[in-house]
Amino acid sequence: MKEKVLDFFKSLVIPIKMARYKYMSVLIAVLIFVAASVVTVVPVNYNYEHSNYSWIESNNVLALQYLTKAPISDNEVDENNVVIGKKGNLNEVLEDFYDLKLLVKKNEDSNTWDLVKENGEFDQDERHVFKMQYKKDDVETIHINLYVDLFNKTTDHELAEKDKLKIVPYRDFAEREDMPAKYPEFRAESYSWKDDSGNVKLENYISIVLNTDAIHYVIDFKALNENGDVIDIADQFQSKRFWNNDYLYSYKDYEGYNSQQFFDYIARIVVLGYARNAATASSFWSFVYTFIYPLVIVFLIWILFRKQGQLKKFKEYYNIAAITSLIPIIVVFIVSWFWPNILSYYVIGFAVYYLFIIAKINNYQEVV
Repeated sequence: MKEKVLDFFKSLVIPIKMARYKYMSVLIAVLIFVAASVVTVVPVNYNYEHSNYSWIESNNVLALQYLTKAPISDNEVDENNVVIGKKGNLNEVLEDFYDLKLLVKKNEDSNTWDLVKENGEFDQDERHVFKMQYKKDDVETIHINLYVDLFNKTTDHELAEKDKLKIVPYRDFAEREDMPAKYPEFRAESYSWKDDSGNVKLENYISIVLNTDAIHYVIDFKALNENGDVIDIADQFQSKRFWNNDYLYSYKDYEGYNSQQFFDYIARIVVLGYARNAATASSFWSFVYTFIYPLVIVFLIWILFRKQGQLKKFKEYYNIAAITSLIPIIVVFIVSWFWPNILSYYVIGFAVYYLFIIAKINNYQEVV
């Protein structure tokens, strides 16, 4: 029994012993590749779900540090004693927003999760805008536009003409160049200017849109490069996530919070939605990397070697590829818990290893 087990494990790594799997059912090979696409995405998605907040600190994903590092109080100063908050410009504005008492709850009629007022109706139509800003440093001012867009999902997803002066949705800024000029009070595009001394000043914008059905986050900002030139960093970069039973928002979660704590709360919601969108994308790419690309590689190698090696049929090449993939998949699965990006390199590792195995098998005088 012990020898059989040992022989089995040898057959997974020793080329001549792998050759026995050329007779294996191709259905088993397909199932191995499908299982690989499922297994490899598990640690990646776990990392996305549980480590997404660290992305803000390490990579400033979506420029969310503009929110997490917002002033704690209205008159906070930085290490150079420069005032980075303006009296009443954050906490006082947020107090008006808090009064709306917004939360996401289940709409039994539509079987969806919708943002409403605590005692409001699901079909209400109401819009608000809360404009805030703080001075990050001597050069950069951060403008935060917090929009609330409650709409009747069955009748109107767009603004009526009479509501244009209440709020201009972020999508109009992204699609229509004349919008900032037409509605300057709701500007959402970053810009630069010079003061009387010729010093460059940057005005950067964040738009947070709390919709009935989703949260939108839009960032538009510029920066100075090492030569002092103004460059675009993010141009209407957007992230969107629909509300659901485990992706919620409630004013009760931040009662008593100051401005920095509130914006940190918003940042956590935004980055979680971004991470879950990324997890969905990673599931797709996992299938591409572990199922589609290997299929293409097998086909190309079969075309190249079928007339000069011991293996002749496409099925034989595909079956050997399935067995060959096991070791790389195990390596990717383990490393992905610490470094999710390794999945991007799987195809290269698999291709090199598979080519080595095929070359060894085809060069043997006899194949089992």
